[in-house]
Amino acid sequence: MTPMSSAGAIAAIVTAMAAVLAVGGGYVQFVLKRSLLPSVEFDVDFEMHHSGSTQLIGEVSCVIKNLGSSMLIVTNVKCRIRYPPGRG
Repeated sequence: MTPMSSAGAIAAIVTAMAAVLAVGGGYVQFVLKRSLLPSVEFDVDFEMHHSGSTQLIGEVSCVIKNLGSSMLIVTNVKCRIRYPPGRG
């Protein structure tokens, strides 16, 4: 093997290793990270303000947080609240 051909072989090996590392890093960044880690967190909280003899008054708060690298835009937020009959 001549020195020129061995240098070419080494360059090809280094290039192949760099390509494998780039593909592996891209897979972790764009596939595993987005599928394993949540991108959005929903928090629902209820706080009681007043409890009378026939009525309960409280506040429901809903918080949506972006956690991941992709951004969620919430455009149509709806809330349905149910309470058991005969209470309050």
